[in-house]
Amino acid sequence: RKHDSGAADLERVTDYAEEKEIQSSNLETAMSVIGDRRSREQKAKQEREKELAKVTIKKEDLELIVS
Repeated sequence: RKHDSGAADLERVTDYAEEKEIQSSNLETAMSVIGDRRSREQKAKQEREKELAKVTIKKEDLELIVS
């Protein structure tokens, strides 16, 4: 009977360790996805800023818009 109890305890510990590994893996995957998304968004923002920097506005046009 003692052997069965020890085996059950070992099984619980093993299951717990495996569950923790899965949770850790899921967290790492999620963090990677978030990091990739942020990187793409930052790159898109920089490209947009670069395009906007090419736009020129005449002083007369600006005064017309403001008034």
